[in-house]
Amino acid sequence: MQRVNPLLTAVHAQFGYASEDGFVAKVVDASFTVWPGQIMVLVGPNGGGKTTLVRGILGQSAILGGALKRISPDAVHPLCIRYVSQRSQAGFLGDTVGDELWMAMPSEQDWQRVRDILAEVGLTVSLETRVTRLSGGQMQLLALAVALLHNPHVLVVDEGTSMLASESRQRVVDCILQRVQERSMALVWVTQQLEDIAFAHEVVVMDAGRLIWQGTPHAFFYGDCPSDWNVEGTLLAADCRKAETPCRRLGFTPPTVIQIGEQLAARGFSPSELPLHYEDILRGWESHTWQSN
Repeated sequence: MQRVNPLLTAVHAQFGYASEDGFVAKVVDASFTVWPGQIMVLVGPNGGGKTTLVRGILGQSAILGGALKRISPDAVHPLCIRYVSQRSQAGFLGDTVGDELWMAMPSEQDWQRVRDILAEVGLTVSLETRVTRLSGGQMQLLALAVALLHNPHVLVVDEGTSMLASESRQRVVDCILQRVQERSMALVWVTQQLEDIAFAHEVVVMDAGRLIWQGTPHAFFYGDCPSDWNVEGTLLAADCRKAETPCRRLGFTPPTVIQIGEQLAARGFSPSELPLHYEDILRGWESHTWQSN
């Protein structure tokens, strides 16, 4: 069996910037591991250190302490990390959409792949369109298409879909998740939308430059309750229901689907039945599991 190595490993890493008085640490203690095919969703208040951590991952913020290792899965090419931000236009160098995509192509003969990726992300403009004529949402789609053309080992998206309408945003999310599944691309997703946590493998909460909570989406929204409680939920009602979940304890308001799950927990449903997606609610109803309760 081939050994799988992590792509990123941080151990008590500190990141910051230089000032007149010396270096200033904005991230003071970060330990995490990112594996191939893993989705890590990073949440936290503005000013909590999320963007500085991302810049540290990209090598754009000085590492002031601890360690961050970037490990390529092959011995020939360095680890490829690509970045899509809320203000993607700041990274554009070409005059037209075609210019940007041409600079990202590994081969001048690969225009069919360009068209395929544009279709995947939903950017339907001419290659001759000037970048300055694009809307904010279209710029984010172009930045994502450019990033995907590089076939990155790690894709970092920092509020990179904030200017998209909900339908376009969902299309982008589906496109990225398909890449994660089919190509074992790792995804670091920075967001203010707690609904995004549902598609994560790991949730990381940052505040005041520290990683203050790490765990699964289910543990974040519903607490670290044992998964083997019976459907009557005796222990759930007695113990877990009284405990404040990490989501609420850390000052977040859970999405509506999670609030529905909290009501189900109060009625005695087992932790394994509590939903993360609206589809989970529909499946539970259609299977008659919930109707019987």
